[in-house]
Amino acid sequence: MKRAAMLLGTLLAVTSAPATAEWVLMGSSDEANIYYDPASMVHKPDRITVWILDDYHVEQENGANSRVLLYEIRCADREASSMQFVAYADAMGKGDVVGSRQWDVPRFRQFAPGSVGSEMVLTVCPR
Repeated sequence: MKRAAMLLGTLLAVTSAPATAEWVLMGSSDEANIYYDPASMVHKPDRITVWILDDYHVEQENGANSRVLLYEIRCADREASSMQFVAYADAMGKGDVVGSRQWDVPRFRQFAPGSVGSEMVLTVCPR
């Protein structure tokens, strides 16, 4: 049963992730280049959802070279929560899926000024 639930979660994540996204570079860290897909943005009254791509500089322990994350952002509070992610074997969200996860309950947090997370909020939220 647990395996079936995991498979269903993976299928949901894979089918939800934007396969033909037009990734726009948003920032960079020591670990990865960070992109977002403006076309994936969904505006709700109190939040925005958007797909983010982490394109790693070095392959991760799980074999991932990139991952795509769905973020929910509360612009008024300048905080965000990752809702799900899919990790890929190749760069730029391509190749075989090597991991995935989905969270049922948002875990909102604020980001340090000048961090990639802070840049994400500033880029996505209207000013």
